[in-house]
This record gives sequence, structure tokens and C-alpha cells, in this order.
Amino acid sequence: PESASKDGRRDEIWPIVGGRFTGKHIRGRVVPGGGDFPVTRPDGVTVIEDDARRSFAALLRVPPNDVGFVASTSRGLDAVVKSIEWLPGDSIVLPSTEFPTALFAARLLASRGVVVRSVGVAADGTLDEANLVAAVDETTLLVVASVVSFRTGQLLDTRALVARAHEVGALVFLDAVQALGSVAVEVGDADYVCAASFKWLLGVHGAAGLYVSPRALEITHAPYVGYRGVVDLFPVHPATEESYSDARRYQEGLPDYAALAVLHASLEQLAKEYCGSDGGRIADATIRDSVAQHLMDTRCFVTSL
Repeated sequence: PESASKDGRRDEIWPIVGGRFTGKHIRGRVVPGGGDFPVTRPDGVTVIEDDARRSFAALLRVPPNDVGFVASTSRGLDAVVKSIEWLPGDSIVLPSTEFPTALFAARLLASRGVVVRSVGVAADGTLDEANLVAAVDETTLLVVASVVSFRTGQLLDTRALVARAHEVGALVFLDAVQALGSVAVEVGDADYVCAASFKWLLGVHGAAGLYVSPRALEITHAPYVGYRGVVDLFPVHPATEESYSDARRYQEGLPDYAALAVLHASLEQLAKEYCGSDGGRIADATIRDSVAQHLMDTRCFVTSL
């Protein structure tokens, strides 16, 4: 039977079906039986999901519904790549030092006739942002770049890159998984920003926030329709499903509620104790600046702060 709650309704149960867990100095078996009642708002959104969305959006300083949840940063990029109608001769631009899954996606596109412009780096691994901007031309449909490089830690200023991409009608995907929660991430005019909930956000694997700009929503379409991406899972009239008009259309099946609960809790804690008004973590910034100064005092070359 339906059970009311102060912030929604509880008309279903999530059963505990059993399982196993292992960790440092611990392992065991989950005994099946019982379950829990999720709290669902009148619009069908679960409270756990909504809390996480609002917290993640606040960190990016964007409207909550401009954020959808996917399984990982790589899944977010995959969805974006597949939402574009590629033709032979079109091009994708990215640094040669991007995370491997971005390079995998580029090579798959190359097998279909898409031109891949992989921009090289200096001997010390640093990327000249001007070279990335120069690689964008009228054939470019997508630019992929990491706000902070997983390989070198270089922090990119993407403003000129985004401006050039938009000048020729291209889209920009920013991988922020190495940045968000550690340094301020300016969404600006970027079309997509994606970051998994682990690393600096202190979450766990299983969820990633995907920001999608209104511009991107106008010129691309999610390459699938998942039941979490539609307004009504059971519409009155069959075959009249309606996708969300915002970033939530990129959501697929049942979300990882455990990961979303951890994400919301960690972001609340970070907001209280560590994060400045610009979204960067104060404690990390202080430590980083101290380490950088020490390295420079010992005549080391610091590529980015």
C-alpha cells in the first residue's frame, strides 16, 4: 500500500536481494530479505537523485536540470560523440595526451572517415593551448579537452578554445574529472562538462554528472531513450513518450542511488569545510601553493598551479 512521507510518496520497495562484499580486513555476505522505501516526489523524481543533482549543479553554478547523471565520464563522452551526425571529412580535435577512452573514440570515428586532429605536446608534456585552438576549422564538429590533464596536471584555460569552436559551429566537451572539487571549473560557454563522482569529489564509482548546455540541446539529440530520460514512463496513450527537454534526457536506466547518496553527502561536506566561493577546495589550494613554491625554490619547473 502507498505510504506518504513529508517530502513525497513511498509506493514501492527496493528489495535487498543479497550479495557479497570485500574490503581491507573485512568481507562478508549480505543476507537477502527486507528492503527500503524510496521517497518519490509527485513529479516522479526520487529525493536522493534530486539532492545529488542540486549539489552537483551548485558546484558548477548552473541550473539543476542542466545536469543529468550517467555512469562515468567516459560514458558521458560516448553519449556526446554518438549524438552527433558524423560524415566522412568531418573532424574531431583533441590533445594527444587526452585520457585513453577519448583517443579510443577518436580512432573509432577515424575508421568511419572522420578526420582526427590529435594535437601534440611539448617534450615536457605540456600543451600549448594556441595549437589546440589553431587545429579547429570549419570541418570540426567536436573538440574534446580535459580541464586538468590526467597525465601532467596541466590546468587549461579553455575560453579561447570554446570561442573558436563556436565560431565555426563546433561543440566542446570538457572532461572535468581531474578538476572539479580541486580547482574552480568555469562552465562558461562550454557545451558539455562531465565529471565522475570520485577523485576530488570524494564519492565512489558509479555516477557522473553531465552538464549539457541549452545550445547543445538545440543542435544534438541523445542517441538513446532511457526510462530515466522521459517525462512519464507510463504515458496515458502508448507510443507518446516525451523525452526531457533538458540534460536529463541523457539519463538511461536505474541510477546508482548509493553513488548519488554518497555524492550529495560529500558535496555538502566539501561545501561546509573546504570549498571557496569559486568551487575550488581551499585546503588543497593552500597545500598546492606551498608545494609549488618549494619546488620553484629548488629550481624545479612547475607547469601549472
